[in-house]
Amino acid sequence: MHTRRALMYLFIISLSLILVLGCQIFSPLSGLKSTAESVATDVNAGKEFLGTGEAFVTEVAGSGAAETAKAFVTQEVPRLKETAQAIATDVLVTPSDVPDDIPIMEGEKSAFVGSVKALSYIIEKEFSAVLDFYETEMPTKGWTKIESSSGTAGSQAELHFEKDGRSATVVIAQVPFTLKTMVVINLAEK
Repeated sequence: MHTRRALMYLFIISLSLILVLGCQIFSPLSGLKSTAESVATDVNAGKEFLGTGEAFVTEVAGSGAAETAKAFVTQEVPRLKETAQAIATDVLVTPSDVPDDIPIMEGEKSAFVGSVKALSYIIEKEFSAVLDFYETEMPTKGWTKIESSSGTAGSQAELHFEKDGRSATVVIAQVPFTLKTMVVINLAEK
């Protein structure tokens, strides 16, 4: 009961402060007296509102909503935590986190983003050097190139590989007006 009364007084004080501050910001200083009178009127209206709020709190407290919310938090928060941890373990933070059978080119890299299903980065190398690297290194790591679906057009390439029931698509593209190349690798189970 004392907690409810303390909350009522806190609400009245907060409402009064909000109204006073709002009036000070939006009304000129010459209207300070009328602002004070308005605040007094609004405080009375706030008391009426507080009575309605108190009735609502009483109704909610009796309805079991608080218990339902508590049960939800107790049951769902641990599952949400597990889900967040699972997602975090699927995120590749640095190129060294990439599986051993996926080659990552040595050199100055930026914008590395990765997960267990896809990764991408930009490297300070020319397109042809990056293309040669992936055409050589993917087979070295046990991947078989699918010639029929792989191709190159200008400074863009899409290479398809398979290995042990998995597929990898390596997309390589020169970043315009730079000596940088973007690499995107998509991995999937077949």
